[in-house]
Amino acid sequence: MWKKTRSWMGHRSPAQVITGYYLLAVAIAIVLFNIPAAYKPGARVTFFDTVFMAVSIVSDTGLSVFNVADTYSVFGYFIVMLLLQFGGIGIMAMSTFFWLLIGLRQG
Repeated sequence: MWKKTRSWMGHRSPAQVITGYYLLAVAIAIVLFNIPAAYKPGARVTFFDTVFMAVSIVSDTGLSVFNVADTYSVFGYFIVMLLLQFGGIGIMAMSTFFWLLIGLRQG
């Protein structure tokens, strides 16, 4: 498996790998925020607000179109914390870690 991953990543620039990771993280965030358990009872959020929140959380900007405390349940808070961990600086740190793990040279 590592051989295939290394071969695939060897043909990609670091910018392509980081961009791919970011897009994957946003897609996963959108899916997680569409789980009904992420919201408090009675909370209504449009799909576009969900996409905006997903991008905002993954990129660590902190922007919100609604009051997070009034909208998300405890499970929703967990999703937010998890995505914050895998976003922003986390993208750079994890990309570098996996890059080193499969043995590709930095720089």
